[in-house]
Amino acid sequence: KEAEDANAAAEAKLDAKKKELKAVQDNVAGLQMQLARARSKAEKLEQDAETCKVQLGRAEKLLAGLGNESVRWDAASKILEKNIQFVMGDIALAAGFIAYAGPFTAEFRARLISHWLSSAQEVNLTADPSWKCSNILCEPAEIREWNIKSLPSDDLSVE
Repeated sequence: KEAEDANAAAEAKLDAKKKELKAVQDNVAGLQMQLARARSKAEKLEQDAETCKVQLGRAEKLLAGLGNESVRWDAASKILEKNIQFVMGDIALAAGFIAYAGPFTAEFRARLISHWLSSAQEVNLTADPSWKCSNILCEPAEIREWNIKSLPSDDLSVE
């Protein structure tokens, strides 16, 4: 009987230790899951930090580009402010040029424009003193494209 009681006590102790082991193993498994989640979160945070660095670099480049664009816009604004005073006269000269100057030679066109500029001043119609048809009716990029295609770049050809 003593052996049975000792066996029962040992089995009870074994069951208690197994329960303790099970509790420790469950605790270790929980801690491992917590560690895996923490590592996953750390990786995500590192990825987010890298993404933020890239975006910050791009934002700095964009701001620098916009700063340069501001300078360009200021220069364009000043040019437009200067040219706005000549709009009426320049357009009137352009209309006359389109309607009348087409069949004439370059020399005659130049004299005609000079005459029209002085006539415009007499009637208080402000036109750009350095008026050129190509400045009013053409884009510089378009003229450059024509020149690249080997078309003549003289005023008569551009007009």
